[in-house]
Amino acid sequence: SLVEQAMKDGALGISSALIYPPNSYATAEELIELAKVASKYGGLYSTHMRSEGPSEMEALAEAFRIGHEASLPVEIFHLKVAGKSRWGNMAKVVQAIQQERDSGLDIAADMYPYVASETDLAAYVPPWAADGGTEKLLERLKNPSVRTRIKKELAIDNWENIYFEAGGAEHVLILPRDSNLRQFDGKTLAEVATAWNKSPEDTLMDFIIADHARTFAVDFFGSEEDLKTGLLQPWTSIGLDDPEMSLDGPGYRPHIHPRTFGSMPRFLGNYVRDQHLMTLESAIRKITSLPAQREHLEGRGLLQAGFFADITIFDPASIIDHATYTKPDQLSTGVDYVIVNGQLEYVKGKLTGITAGRALRGRGYQPSIQ
Repeated sequence: SLVEQAMKDGALGISSALIYPPNSYATAEELIELAKVASKYGGLYSTHMRSEGPSEMEALAEAFRIGHEASLPVEIFHLKVAGKSRWGNMAKVVQAIQQERDSGLDIAADMYPYVASETDLAAYVPPWAADGGTEKLLERLKNPSVRTRIKKELAIDNWENIYFEAGGAEHVLILPRDSNLRQFDGKTLAEVATAWNKSPEDTLMDFIIADHARTFAVDFFGSEEDLKTGLLQPWTSIGLDDPEMSLDGPGYRPHIHPRTFGSMPRFLGNYVRDQHLMTLESAIRKITSLPAQREHLEGRGLLQAGFFADITIFDPASIIDHATYTKPDQLSTGVDYVIVNGQLEYVKGKLTGITAGRALRGRGYQPSIQ
């Protein structure tokens, strides 16, 4: 009933993030029943799959099953292959998805052009530790016997072990929220462990406790070749996977994932212009018409008479990102103008103050009668 109401309110579909508690406790059967409701209103099933590591092929099969049994399109968000021991497997992932597409399932994926991801540091411990919510998690992390069990599990690769997939503490950047921990902003977990004179595993758990499970972390999971293999597919679009952020004010965070500021310019400048990964036309489709068509956003995504004028004017010879993992809050260059719904919102580095955005709603939207 909640999904049905959300679809009537204009939701575009239903999404799942099956690596993270409490989503990880959901069964395929539960997800199918929820997806059937979204399907009835023309919605999409969008999923952060149950695994991007050791069980990725099984996670793909689950996504396929949900699409088939609930009769709706499937979108895999930020498609990747995580863990050095699995580098090179993107070809197998792509083949599995293509076979499903060839068999008639409407399935596609989106990606961001980086080999590192960002998530909650609390997601680095096994999902069972978070059963019951944040307070239960913190309580368990203070229990010596529980800590011993977690340390053992952090050393094995038979679950969605982000710590292991990143290659250990040297490849995890800490992004705390608590002002008392800001001196560790952008430091590796290994550097924090040295400062605290603790093991990396104890440092991981103690940092989660110290920041009340609010810390984010960047982990380096993937290979450039896998990334390029995924980006080359005609059914992958570019997804940002980060919220908009101001460069000042209370919402400003000096250390975030560089994708926040650099995704589209990095894709267009580094991969398309400099590495010649694909034509500029193909690249533009991946960030405009393809996602708009996937979400059935009528009148958007193309420069066409009668469509809403959502237009970005950029210089293909100079567009590039400047955000890095150590200095992520750097604006890109090469974008001259941004027009939203026909109104000029951005001109050569400056906002005009015009806010012409509109709420976009799904096909099941039913306006309430006042």
